[in-house]
Amino acid sequence: MRGTFCAAAFPHPAAHLMQMRATSPLLEREIDCRLVRSIPTRRVLDAYRRDFGYDASAEFAGVDSIHLLECPESGLRFFVPPSVVGREGLYRQLQTFDWNYKETKWEHDDALRQVQAGQRVLDVGCGKAAFLHRCRTERGAVPTGLEFNDAAAQAGRERGVEVVTETIEAHAAGRPGHYDVVTSFQVLEHVIAPAAFVRACIQALKPGGSLLLGVPNHDSFLGQAEDNWLDMPPHHMSLWSRACLEGLGPRFGVRHVATWLEPLQELDWYQAVQERNHLRGWLQRTLYHRLGFDRFFRRYLAAAAPTIAGHTVLARFVKA
Repeated sequence: MRGTFCAAAFPHPAAHLMQMRATSPLLEREIDCRLVRSIPTRRVLDAYRRDFGYDASAEFAGVDSIHLLECPESGLRFFVPPSVVGREGLYRQLQTFDWNYKETKWEHDDALRQVQAGQRVLDVGCGKAAFLHRCRTERGAVPTGLEFNDAAAQAGRERGVEVVTETIEAHAAGRPGHYDVVTSFQVLEHVIAPAAFVRACIQALKPGGSLLLGVPNHDSFLGQAEDNWLDMPPHHMSLWSRACLEGLGPRFGVRHVATWLEPLQELDWYQAVQERNHLRGWLQRTLYHRLGFDRFFRRYLAAAAPTIAGHTVLARFVKA
């Protein structure tokens, strides 16, 4: 997902020296966190109007700036204030773009291999139930999805999948210990209470059941893409590294058993990020393109992509 370059999104030179006290979403208590950067609200509003045709002023009412913080204990980076989380209208608007609600996600294949015939599978934030449809047709599983987007939920039901409009917290309370596998792909970064979300996913699992969580990998080039407006509120509320994701195991009493890293697929985006970050001057940029180094770099990426970390990290946990 892309945005438009904005110098105001870059961290202040002294930001790494500054701290802010806030409630860490994973610890669920106040702690002194490192201030990574602050972003003026007006810059975010302008970008969402320009790039996505969405007016986010309701989400940012009374908020002059947002702040990206890093929890020193969990490693999670998260935005404050949490009140700027996206509303339903944002996701309806983003659904009009062809890169949203992709039928096929990289993590689906690895997750599908963890599903056995006859198992009950719950996908939290299932979209149009593409993954759950594969669970039923390719693995013989019994699928259920949770989805709040009405159009996506209806599309899932038309595929023969049970799709419920309910939070994972409410669903787990009604069906504790019910599922053999619980999955959630590209959802955790959107929620303002990830600890409650993860606990509910675990609550819904049978003992010995598998929890599979996929999130954008900020150890990859995403962590260098300062201009990615969709990687901040009101769309994304937290930024995850591999270590932070794997750390959910000991934090929530489940056993981490595997991690998969998506190989680089977004070659154009990766190249744009590297060129923007490393070609600072007009002369550098001119010589780089005029001498054809951009073409050499592209050929290198095409060959090296399988060895470069891409967009997503997927982790599997097992409930005791």
